[in-house]
Parts: sequence; C-alpha cells; structure tokens
Amino acid sequence: MRRAAASATMRLSGVNAARSRALGLITRASSSTSSPSPPSKEGCSVPDSSTPRELTVFYDGACPLCAKEISHLNGLDESPSGQCAIEFVDLASLPDDATLRARLGSGSTVTKSDAMGSLHIVNNRTGAVSTGMESFVAMWSRLPYWRTFSRLFSVPGVMPVANVVYG
Repeated sequence: MRRAAASATMRLSGVNAARSRALGLITRASSSTSSPSPPSKEGCSVPDSSTPRELTVFYDGACPLCAKEISHLNGLDESPSGQCAIEFVDLASLPDDATLRARLGSGSTVTKSDAMGSLHIVNNRTGAVSTGMESFVAMWSRLPYWRTFSRLFSVPGVMPVANVVYG
C-alpha cells in the first residue's frame, strides 16, 4: 500500500514538473524565502503614457510562481532602443472588474476572478485578447532568448497539446 502511494506521489510530482518545464515557468532559484514581489525593473515597471507598449499582460501577483515568472520575463523585456514592449499588470492592483474590462477592451466580460485562472494579454496595436498558452506565445515572441522557443508552437499539433498541459 505504501509503495503504491509513493509511486502515485512520484507520478504526480513528475506531471507537475513536466507542466512547469513545458510552460517555461522554472526560473532561477530565489535566495529569499519570502514571497516574490511584483516586477520592479527600472523603466519597465512604470508605463510611459507617451509610448504605449505592444502588449499588456494581466497576471495574478498573489501566485508565487506567476509573480516569479513575470519578474523574470520583465527583466528580459527591453528592445535595443531601450523601450519595453510589455506592460505587466498585477490583477490585485486593479480596483474592480469594470477597470479590468476597460483595460481588456470593448465588450469584455472577463472578471478578475476569471483572469486569475489564466494569463490574459491585450495586443495594444490590434486590440486582440489572448488567453492561456496563446498569451505565453505572444509574450515570448517579443522577448530575447524566448523568440526561438515561441516558434515551436507554430508546429502543427503543438499548441493543442500545450493548452491541455496548461489547462
């Protein structure tokens, strides 16, 4: 009986590890034991209203894994001109569902609770909203080191499998 429970636990931890690797959510180990703080890179954490970002990423900052991943990605977000392509918005910083809907665009019915369950991204040029793995691919395609990885998801059959793993 003990052996079966240990085997089931190992399989479950293997699935979780595979899911994290598949999503690219394993980042450098933190030296502190406190919960991660929101992104704080100088110049990228505070939007410059005169130059809108390409993407706005809405994430759950109360999720330690999410906050750590966003912090890592924010550190990579800088074009050669020094402009940042992505604005990262912690959903906890938005006062209500109406504010989120206004930021997501016309006709959105997404609530903060819905958005905390899956990454949401707005392409500020087109107004398109992406969720789930599509949002990761949109974000990765604009970051150095991740661009090549994002191309993998255009291979037929990869995106449906990735969505199952993420979901």
